[in-house]
Amino acid sequence: MSTSITISAEIYSDDGRSGAQFDALPWFEMATEASVKELADCGWCCCRAADRVARDHPDPRREIATVLDYIETINNSGHAKIGYEVSVDYSAAVQWLKQNRPEWSWIDELEQA
Repeated sequence: MSTSITISAEIYSDDGRSGAQFDALPWFEMATEASVKELADCGWCCCRAADRVARDHPDPRREIATVLDYIETINNSGHAKIGYEVSVDYSAAVQWLKQNRPEWSWIDELEQA
């Protein structure tokens, strides 16, 4: 069962013209251990695992969709292709994981790194 914690995250386009903040908690609540471990292993940002936090968010807010729509529009316009980056608040994620996924023994190692 989750607490009232928020796991802040942000998504922004590579050109810096579109971005949004969102709560990644719904993604963490449904994510597999392997998905979260991959996210932690890549440093909580700027990797495919982080991108999935926004792309696969179970309740995508309009702000996430706006950034992804902007990127799609740019990429379909014939100009140079752009992508996006996602970053997740490490400390909030670890706090939530320790409270809600204590059986994942590798989480304790995150605070020591």
